[in-house]
Amino acid sequence: MRRLPAIWRNTRDMPLLLRVMCRGGMIVAPVLLVLLIVPAMNWTVDGRLVSHAQLWRSGAGPALALLMLLVALGCWGLAARRPPSRWLLVAAPVVPYVARALFPDAASALEPWLLVEAVAASLILYVGLFHTGAVRTYLADRGATSPSSS
Repeated sequence: MRRLPAIWRNTRDMPLLLRVMCRGGMIVAPVLLVLLIVPAMNWTVDGRLVSHAQLWRSGAGPALALLMLLVALGCWGLAARRPPSRWLLVAAPVVPYVARALFPDAASALEPWLLVEAVAASLILYVGLFHTGAVRTYLADRGATSPSSS
C-alpha cells in the first residue's frame, strides 16, 4: 500500500492532458467498477432502464466491467511507469465491444458504427501513448518518485 502514493506522485511528471486523463481513470474506473458489481441501482442500457440482473444478462455488465478494469489497470500501470500497460488502454475501447457481442441478446443490437468508433478511439490512443515524445520521455524517466525506488 505504500507504493500507491508514490505511483500517484508519478503523475505529476506526466504531460498535462495525460495527467488529467490518467488520474481520472485511476479514481473513476475503480469506483464505477464497484458500483457496477454491487446491485445497488438500476442502469440504462440501449436507452432503456434495466435491473442489475438484466444488465449482466444483456452483456452490458460484463462489457462495462471489462472496460473499467482495463482503464483502471492501464492508468495505474502508466502512472507506475510500466510501458506495457499502454496496451490495456489501447485495447479498452474495442475489447468490451467484442465481449458484448458474445452475448446473443446483445449481438443483434450492436451497431457496426460503434465498432468503427471503438477502433478509431484505439488508434488515437495508440498514437498518443506510443508516438508522443512527452509520453515516451515520461516512461523512460525512472526518477526518484518511481515506485521501484521507494
